[in-house]
Amino acid sequence: MSVTIVSVYYSIPSKNSHKTYDKYINLFLNNTNANIILFTSLNMVEYFNKFKRDNLYIIYQELDDNEIFIKYRDLWEHQYLIDNQKYTGRTIYNYIIWNSKLLYIKKAIELNIYNSDKYIWLDIGCIRDNACLEKLNIFPIYENISSNKIDIVMIKEIDNDEILSQDEIHLGGLFGGSGKMLLIFYELFYSNLDKYITNNKFIGCDQQTIARVYLDNKIIFNIICPYSDNYTENNKCIKYTDFIDPWFYIINFYS
Repeated sequence: MSVTIVSVYYSIPSKNSHKTYDKYINLFLNNTNANIILFTSLNMVEYFNKFKRDNLYIIYQELDDNEIFIKYRDLWEHQYLIDNQKYTGRTIYNYIIWNSKLLYIKKAIELNIYNSDKYIWLDIGCIRDNACLEKLNIFPIYENISSNKIDIVMIKEIDNDEILSQDEIHLGGLFGGSGKMLLIFYELFYSNLDKYITNNKFIGCDQQTIARVYLDNKIIFNIICPYSDNYTENNKCIKYTDFIDPWFYIINFYS
């Protein structure tokens, strides 16, 4: 069996320019030979042609045709209005992509281009410098990916299981596991997303929805801590030094 990496890129208004993402994309796609399914828009055909190889499968679909965009079409402008962090440059297009990760994963599982039983969601911009290029040569190691759990990084421990502020950050946005477990994650994520929407909560960022799924279903998650095994006397993790941004630590974990 094998592993499929799933990612997406749309040149949209965002806090990072296409020029910046061009650097990240080149670092990623030119330094890995992993199986990849990439979703993007038709106007990116010429751009991605230069990366063509047998195990890079590109699906062209306009963002406006995305099922999450369509299902909640009347929701996104309101979400932007109640976003406390819109000053950072994030837009409704970011919301759509963040909330579609598991939709794209499900599509990749259904297609199963590479006869895979394990899948990883990676942001297209997760490789930002040369620091971890050596790890990309062996990434991902099949055995490092859980078969019966969903691997996800804990950026910050959750202090209150009942209250999740829309501005809190706890779990990383990259994750992996078997197709079976990720389909369970898919069902739980969108069920909770609907609950948040019904209760007029901010769901633009996927952070709170993922955290809620985790809190209600801890048994199905393998929590990865991007810190050393040593703790201070206050029982706080001491940051590890030999890895990239903790948001992208799963690359180290799978290498």
